[in-house]
Amino acid sequence: MEQTARSKSQLFWIADPAEHGMAAIDHTKLTEFASEPESLPVAIPDPEKIAVVLNANARRVTKSVVKRMWRLVGKEHVYFSHSLDEAGNFVREIVQQGYGTVVCGGGDGTLTNLINMLYKYIDESNDWRRRVYERTGEVQPLLSAPRIGALKLGTGNGLSGVLGTSNPVKNVARLLEGKVANTVTIPMIEADGEYFFFGGQGYDAVVLNDYNWVKDNFGSTPVIGPMLKTLAGYFAGAFLRTLPRAVRSGSSVEMRVYNTGKRCFYVDPRRGDRLMPIEQGELLYEGPLTMAGVATTPFFGYGLRAYPFAGISPDMMNLRLASIGPFHVLARLGSFWDGSFRDFRQVKDFLVESVRVECVRPFPYQHSGEGRGFKDVIEYKVSDRRVNFLDFYEERL
Repeated sequence: MEQTARSKSQLFWIADPAEHGMAAIDHTKLTEFASEPESLPVAIPDPEKIAVVLNANARRVTKSVVKRMWRLVGKEHVYFSHSLDEAGNFVREIVQQGYGTVVCGGGDGTLTNLINMLYKYIDESNDWRRRVYERTGEVQPLLSAPRIGALKLGTGNGLSGVLGTSNPVKNVARLLEGKVANTVTIPMIEADGEYFFFGGQGYDAVVLNDYNWVKDNFGSTPVIGPMLKTLAGYFAGAFLRTLPRAVRSGSSVEMRVYNTGKRCFYVDPRRGDRLMPIEQGELLYEGPLTMAGVATTPFFGYGLRAYPFAGISPDMMNLRLASIGPFHVLARLGSFWDGSFRDFRQVKDFLVESVRVECVRPFPYQHSGEGRGFKDVIEYKVSDRRVNFLDFYEERL
């Protein structure tokens, strides 16, 4: 599959909502399609036009990887980002140039930031186009989101287990050969105006903060520095800071968790993980917790299946409430890692649309594998933002 160089004149695939048809039409010649604001045509960018966005600060984005991407897709289609501002500029260009597939190389934070910037720019552009139509009658097609590919080039890469990404260069080569046709749709979670696939309050955030402390203080050491940017860094943070702090000051905080959505189910391990319905507004839990987290994807990085029921229902998220302390987690690390730990007295799982978490004091908070400070009250909900990811797994049959 060959790609042409970037140009100012783009050809989009246009889906006319009124006719449900597909046609190759220059996006500057669409005034015939719309008569009402809600019936504006939608521009579907060509999925065979592929952009690769690489985070220059990601651990596995090396010069060798960059050069191999240049050879695969062409240097003009590779965007090498050093900062969020630069990534934002790239996003605008990518949308304007009509790329229908955007492949992101970095970690979970890089991927989430890129998706948020893409959707924010598309939403703002579409709002402007609707206002122009209402004021002047001028028809400009609404933009739509490209397919997203997630390359395993960061530290965590929690989505790689769902999407089948392993070798970034081979993944892109298969994509260019037309061997990656399927997509997996994953909804994002919204909280405090931010969108992500997993997040929460408690010891997942504490360990992330301690990992960052270890990396910042010892990451430049010639011998052990590179090791601290791998899974070993998380264990170092846990043993050097997380566990000693738990001994000194405890590991839990009093929380109240309410179901604020229309649909909610308790996953009852006593009944073979039968789903037990719960009414809207009901108190799900009150008492000490070490973690209250949500996810629409089951994995953290390194294959840690932290949310084993995420993805079972496409419009719900897995809420996991844990009262177990960090020492007990270490003693049962294997069953926590593969998601099989099911002691209902220490870990409770729910499928929810939205929940409100209240802590008696601010507790460490993270999403997308990055610490986000402290929160005492927060509401999570499954958003309308659904992302179409490339599925790199081989066909099942």
